[in-house]
This record gives sequence, C-alpha cells and structure tokens, in this order.
Amino acid sequence: MVHQPTQASSIMVATKPEFEAAYLGYCARLKALTQSGSALADLKRAPCWLNLQRLHRLMPSFYESPMALHIRFRKGGEADVIADPLTRLYPWLAA
Repeated sequence: MVHQPTQASSIMVATKPEFEAAYLGYCARLKALTQSGSALADLKRAPCWLNLQRLHRLMPSFYESPMALHIRFRKGGEADVIADPLTRLYPWLAA
C-alpha cells in the first residue's frame, strides 16, 4: 500500500531558529498592519501575530507578546522593539 500524504502531513513546520531569524520581519509586518488601522481581531489571525506569539511562548523573557508590540506600535514607539533581540543579551553586537 502506497502512503498518500495528507494535507496535515505535507505542511512545513518552521523550527525555532527559523522563527527567530524572521523576528524582525514579523515585527515589521505587525507594525505595518497596526499603522494601516487593521482591527485587532484581524491582527490576531495574521501569520505575523501567530509567529510572534509562538516566539513569546518559547522564550517569554526574551520576546515580547504581540499584544505588547501592537500597543507600542500604536503609540508610535519602535526603536527598542525592532532591535535584534540578541543585542539585549550581547550589547556589544550593536556597536
């Protein structure tokens, strides 16, 4: 009997390093959606929100929740949020 892949088994699952590498992109997309006036219910279904939420669940002391980022973007603050999270642990990397 030949195994036919189902839809669930053919979905690619991103690994933790892939999520971490894409962090800045997720933040930029969330910022763009927030500034365009997207409703919070729509934002919570966006892939960038879901991926930021996964990162926050993996390492809550390292990554902020997407809700906290959304609130900062709505208020106009971004400089300390969009920084590479590695510079929080290793400040000399920012120099």
